[in-house]
Amino acid sequence: MKALILAAATLFSLSASAAELSFNTLEGSYNQFDLDCSSDCDGFSLEGSVGFNETFYGTAGFDTGEIFGEDVTALFLTGGARHMISDSSAVYGELGFVRVDSDDFDAETDAVAVVGIRGMFNPSFEGEAELSRIFQSGADVELGLKGTFFFTDTVGGFLGVSASDGDTGASAGLRLNF
Repeated sequence: MKALILAAATLFSLSASAAELSFNTLEGSYNQFDLDCSSDCDGFSLEGSVGFNETFYGTAGFDTGEIFGEDVTALFLTGGARHMISDSSAVYGELGFVRVDSDDFDAETDAVAVVGIRGMFNPSFEGEAELSRIFQSGADVELGLKGTFFFTDTVGGFLGVSASDGDTGASAGLRLNF
């Protein structure tokens, strides 16, 4: 019991760190692609972003998983611009490309657009909401919501949910700010 109290006190003291809104990140996550699906609709992601200056940044990522028994991989690359609304919140937009490959179909490269808002609710918790659309595939607009709790200035854990016309998803992972 004493060890549990000590661990909780340590976690609380670490969570009091003042994390800043950063566009220099590296994230790794486990994803469930369809919340109504069994374990054959899951996978892993690795994503990073780098700020080039106060306005522009770029993102790159890799997703891999199994959807209804089919192995799927996706690579994406976007360029983005952000506008700070306050010291702790920003709106952003991204344009780029996503390449999806599967065992059952040839690789497709599609344009993607993203708009969103991020903000620090307090020094240890960041919230994010975004809308994204992959154009050529005819996919619907997807809404994503994510919350990140920072254990230190640079390390946080996150949970996210997403939804589009009839499809849902969830993710959990770790994020590093640098």
